[in-house]
Amino acid sequence: MSTPTTARHAAGTSDGTTSVGGRFRATTHTEPVIALGAPVASTEFVQDRLEAGGFGALLGEAEIGQVTSRLNAARTFADEDIEREAEAVYRARAGISLRDGANARSAVFVLRGEGHQDLAEAVDRLFNTRTHATPEGSTHQPVPAEDPRVQDGQVFDTITVEGTTFHRLRPGVEASTPYRLRLQTNRPMTDAEQRNLAALTGYAYKAAVRGEPLGEPERDSPYSFIVDADTTKSRVDDLGAAMSDFVETLPAMLEDGSPIRTTNQKGAGTAGTRLVPGFGEPDLRVEIYVDDAWGI
Repeated sequence: MSTPTTARHAAGTSDGTTSVGGRFRATTHTEPVIALGAPVASTEFVQDRLEAGGFGALLGEAEIGQVTSRLNAARTFADEDIEREAEAVYRARAGISLRDGANARSAVFVLRGEGHQDLAEAVDRLFNTRTHATPEGSTHQPVPAEDPRVQDGQVFDTITVEGTTFHRLRPGVEASTPYRLRLQTNRPMTDAEQRNLAALTGYAYKAAVRGEPLGEPERDSPYSFIVDADTTKSRVDDLGAAMSDFVETLPAMLEDGSPIRTTNQKGAGTAGTRLVPGFGEPDLRVEIYVDDAWGI
C-alpha cells in the first residue's frame, strides 16, 4: 500500500524538476506487505509423532507421505488428527487397526524373547505381510533372494529370504531390535572368505553391542550371507547407538583384521598377532541388512 507523505527541501535546492525554496513536496512511501502462508506439516514431524504414539514402524515411507498430505489438506496437526489419518491409510492397506498392528509387533518380540522362534517367525511372516507391504512401483519393493539380480550381486533396499524381510541400513533407516543380520559384499566370496568375514563381523558386533555371539553364516547368494543376532540379549543401555557403532567400526575391522593381541595369554609368540586376519582390501564394501528397522 502506498501513502503520500511530504519531504522538506532546503531553500534553493532542487527536487529533480524545479528549484524549490524551502517548500514541501509530495513523495511516495511504500509500506511492507506481510503475507502469512498456511501452516504445513513435514513427513519428519508426522513420523516423529507416530513413533511417540508407538505406531511409527507400522507405516512405510509412501504411507507417511499420504498421511502428511491428508493432514496438510485438512490443516489439522494435533496428535489425534495424525492418528486418525494414519489409521485410515493403514487400515485401507492392512485391514486391521493401528493398535492391532502394534500389538502384533509386540507379540513377535515377546515370542522371540521367550524362545518360541518358530511361532515368532510364523507371526512375523503374517505381520510383515500385513504391515510392511510396499506399494506397487515403489523403489523399496521387496526383492526375493532367489531373484537373478540378487544372485548377481545387485544391491536392493529390501530383500526377502525364506519369508523374512531384510532392510538395508542407510541414512534414515536404522536398526531397531533385529534378530538376524544379512551382509552383502561388492564381490563374490569363497566359503573361506565368507567364514572370515563372518568372524570379523562377530568381533565388531561383540565389541559394540555386547550381546550373545553371532550365529553361523548361512549363504543366500555368492555375495551374501545371514547370521542370527539376538540383540535383545545386549547389555548396553542404548542399543540404537551400539548398532550404529557396530556399523561404523566394521569396515576398518574388515580391512585390518581383529584387534592386535598385546600379550602372550593365548600362547607363546601370540603377542602382536591377530586371531582373524583382515582382507586388506580398501575397496571391499559391505551392505548390512537387518530384519527389524526404523524408517522403512
